Order: sequence, then C-alpha cells, then structure tokens
Amino acid sequence: MIALIVTLHAVACVLLILTVLMQGSKSEGLSGIFGGGGSGTLFGTGTRTFLAKVTTVLGIIFMLTSISLTVLISKRSPSVMEKSVMEEESVPADLPSDLP
Repeated sequence: MIALIVTLHAVACVLLILTVLMQGSKSEGLSGIFGGGGSGTLFGTGTRTFLAKVTTVLGIIFMLTSISLTVLISKRSPSVMEKSVMEEESVPADLPSDLP
C-alpha cells in the first residue's frame, strides 16, 4: 500500500514540476507584482488554460499523497533509531563499577 502511494507521489511530483515549467508567465517584470500587464486580470478571474487545470489536479494529488503517507508511516512500528533509544533508556543507571 505504501509503495503504491510513494510511486503515485513520485509521478505526481515529476509531472507537477513539468507542468509548472511549461506554463508561460502571466506578466513580465515588476508590473506582475502589482497586477499590471495587459493580459493579467485581478484575482485570476480570467479563463484557465489546460495546463493550469492539470497543475491544480496534480497539486491536489500531491497534497493527498503527502498526507496519506504521513498518516500511514506514523502508524508503523518504530524505526531502528527509535528502538536503539528505547533500549538505551531501559538500561539501569546505577550499575556497579569495578573502579576503586
């Protein structure tokens, strides 16, 4: 189950990166910060392109797989490092020493 989600997560990551890189910028220069530019619209009410829709879907898939992996892995048994810390804590502190 976890392997399937990790695979889906990796594929979503790669595709998300590619779709973001393929999109053109909405406006150029500093005018984009303040909402300027001829084709930009305030609050993004313009028509959405196919790549923008794909990016949204891939972003949702990425978030869902991230959350599900976090939940599934947190329910697993403790890791090797956690086991070693637990074993060290179980050793009694006042051991007799052979030193005079």
